[in-house]
Amino acid sequence: APWAGVPHPSLRVRGERSGAMDGTHVRRVTTPPETMPPPAPRFGEASVDRSAPGSVPSTLDTTRGTGVTGKADAPVGWRTYFKHKFDLQTENKDSFRVYTRRGGEEVDNASGGAPETSPANTKNRAPIKTLVLFAHGCGYTGLSWAVCVDALACRLGNETLLAAFDARGHGKSCGNAEQNYSGDSEKNKNDSVNFSAHRLARDVLDVTKELLRVCSVSSTGAGTGAGAGATSTSATRTRLSAGAYQNDARSNSRNNPTEPRRPVNVVFVGHSMGGAVAARAASLFESGGRENDSDITQETKSTVTSLRADPDQNQFVLAGVVVVDVVEGTAVASLPAAELAVSKIPKSFGTIKSAIEWSLKAGVTSNVTSAQVSTPSRLVLVETNPDKYYVWRTEIGATAKYWNGWFSGLSSVFLSNPKLPKLLVVAQTDRLDTELTIAQMTGLFQLVVVPNTGHAIHEDNPRAVAVAVDRFLKRFVGGK
Repeated sequence: APWAGVPHPSLRVRGERSGAMDGTHVRRVTTPPETMPPPAPRFGEASVDRSAPGSVPSTLDTTRGTGVTGKADAPVGWRTYFKHKFDLQTENKDSFRVYTRRGGEEVDNASGGAPETSPANTKNRAPIKTLVLFAHGCGYTGLSWAVCVDALACRLGNETLLAAFDARGHGKSCGNAEQNYSGDSEKNKNDSVNFSAHRLARDVLDVTKELLRVCSVSSTGAGTGAGAGATSTSATRTRLSAGAYQNDARSNSRNNPTEPRRPVNVVFVGHSMGGAVAARAASLFESGGRENDSDITQETKSTVTSLRADPDQNQFVLAGVVVVDVVEGTAVASLPAAELAVSKIPKSFGTIKSAIEWSLKAGVTSNVTSAQVSTPSRLVLVETNPDKYYVWRTEIGATAKYWNGWFSGLSSVFLSNPKLPKLLVVAQTDRLDTELTIAQMTGLFQLVVVPNTGHAIHEDNPRAVAVAVDRFLKRFVGGK
């Protein structure tokens, strides 16, 4: 969201706490009122799981962290939480960094990382039946979901693939700051990137389509490459590795000619901007791209059509949408003051340690474990002899002209298909807009409230969000 990377007013007065139940250290500090941003789109007080009208509030207050413990200033790499990373190239030549891990899969923390995946060491895996795709908020990266994915993976079986990707103009995906940065601190690095709602929504569908193809997902046991080209940073190398999976898939298919081809269950999970985008991607897919909207290009409609109807594609069934901490009414009302708040974010840091410390002090997250993996992924090193310093990969201010488009009409989009299972995870209930309040009272979506969290609920309390998603999957998707 526009306020990503800045504290929320509810975090103004904070105490100090360390030694959480899971061994992580959560630090809270007092933030000067003058640095406070506008209210973020969030709503929640006590942990509540409301799946039907009149539900009684129930607590989901689990331990706040999972994974690595240690010094707050120690950055943590992706291998601690994911099994594979690779660059995925879509049909329109965009490149997206993707991190994957199967349910129940152990990660490799060794310095060498995961080996290059090959069909030889993945043949005996179960076929993937469910894909959960995670989209992050503005200014974040896919690693914002790392600790939450880690907590979720241990609850699921290996027929579920968990994948988080860096959005357009973020992290290591196309149009990122590392590619565009010229060393001029005044240069707006993301001016040329299209951050429109429909462009980002189409990216979600494109990544889904290509991820299923690369991984050769099918019910025949065909291919199981949750991380084709695991450590490769080359899209070409990823495609070459993917070809081996597809050959293996065709072989398995020939050996099981009577086995019916079943689509994969796909669930979109998104935080803030990513939540708005996930909801729009779901609406596009469900409608077949038939909305009467001039922003929806013929290319986007073709992408949707191929996903829904082409028997040669790895089709999927949209099984659900999970939106984390974004509501139209609150978000739109906050926009006028958002640019001022974003302007107060530091432009650069001398070290990654100082950036992690800032994210904790400013209330970007209150969870040290999350800050250690999420914050470094948002930075890029700039070397201008003799100076070396870190800047943000994504210039949040460059996305300002798109903010209104992300959130306007979001409630209607989210509720557009009453039959599609939906989950809204928030931090306070008092900010639900009228449309969502009525919809929740009539049981059109499930509501889970996680207490004592900021805007990045999934970073502040990753385990609680993981529990909520796990319950959602088991209830509506039958995930294991």
